[in-house]
Amino acid sequence: MDEQLPTRRTSWRPRFSLLTAILLMTIICLTIGVAQLWHEVGPLRREVISLRNEVGRLSIDDRSKIHAIQMRTDESLTWKWRLWIPDGKQVDVHMQCGDVPRTSVPAPRNTCSLGPGEQTLTLKVHQVRSGKSWFASLESTIGGGVGTTISPDQEWFNWGQAVSTNEGAGLSTVAYEPSQKTIVLSRTRAGKFSSSLQLEKTAGPTAGFIIWMDQR
Repeated sequence: MDEQLPTRRTSWRPRFSLLTAILLMTIICLTIGVAQLWHEVGPLRREVISLRNEVGRLSIDDRSKIHAIQMRTDESLTWKWRLWIPDGKQVDVHMQCGDVPRTSVPAPRNTCSLGPGEQTLTLKVHQVRSGKSWFASLESTIGGGVGTTISPDQEWFNWGQAVSTNEGAGLSTVAYEPSQKTIVLSRTRAGKFSSSLQLEKTAGPTAGFIIWMDQR
């Protein structure tokens, strides 16, 4: 009688060569290194953006979009914004002093065109040489500008008691989508009230100024 041979049990086990093990260890080390670097760079990037905001520098992530930031200034009756207009693009900039609507934009009155590139847009309010009236001028550092006379009843900066509110581009970079055809860069409304809350409840037009851009 023949003896029955024992059955061999085989099991599959993954086999790694030394080169594969080295490659896996390298990938793991790189992944850990990138994660640590990202953890360290994230706060630094936020700090850099904060510092750029302090000095009114743009932080541009997508150069195909219009970017804007309001700049701090110590000059009296002067407001500044830094703009980035993408290559191959132009915008029409409009300014109105007085009769500023609470919402939407008025019919264009004082208009100039701005071409592509990074530039500073400056609004200055000053008295004309005769000293009887006030004038507002809006100019870009790379060309383009417009000016207008301010009506005596709209000289809110000379009122003894006045409050103002502002909306538009603030002290951090704002990016605008190409589909946003009308961009309100600044809507500053002023009134003879004791609080800004009273001014915000005013539905009709007020003193102040509005600057807006139309993307072509």
